[in-house]
Amino acid sequence: MTDLDDKDIDFLRAVTRFGGENVDTTTIRRETGMTRNTVRYRFGKLDDEDIIDVGRAESWTGSGSAPRTATLTDAGRQVLARVGDDDDGADDENITDEERFERIEERLDRIEARVDIATGTLGDLEGQHNQMTGWMGLAEVYMRATRRTFNNEFDDIDFEQTMREVDPETDTE
Repeated sequence: MTDLDDKDIDFLRAVTRFGGENVDTTTIRRETGMTRNTVRYRFGKLDDEDIIDVGRAESWTGSGSAPRTATLTDAGRQVLARVGDDDDGADDENITDEERFERIEERLDRIEARVDIATGTLGDLEGQHNQMTGWMGLAEVYMRATRRTFNNEFDDIDFEQTMREVDPETDTE
């Protein structure tokens, strides 16, 4: 087994905090503050070492493939038992104030990274909301134009012309 670094341990602790089974990439990123590439790398490394088993989320409704999930193996549990389960070592009596301060700073950095991820996700959701609102407006124009066409019993009505004439803000037919 290769040496595991602090990020590997943080990854494993995040998986443990969520039950140790089928913890998805987004949850791990949110909990650790790691980038997508870092999490992807850890998945490969820890899977190669048989410390985690990699799967796919079962209930995925998004586009593309389902996110990967991590499940701790017995070897993964043994690793965590050896290193302990404290996240930042702040209660360790054998560390200096400087070490304690550095660990707290690292934890703060992880929290800030989580906030950045959440902010990015919120921006993505706002963009998707705006796009869907635009699509709904366009669908409303199509529906009104169609209704107008049918109401006029197809009497030489140019559907494309009718669509251009419908104003989604004022037309309530």
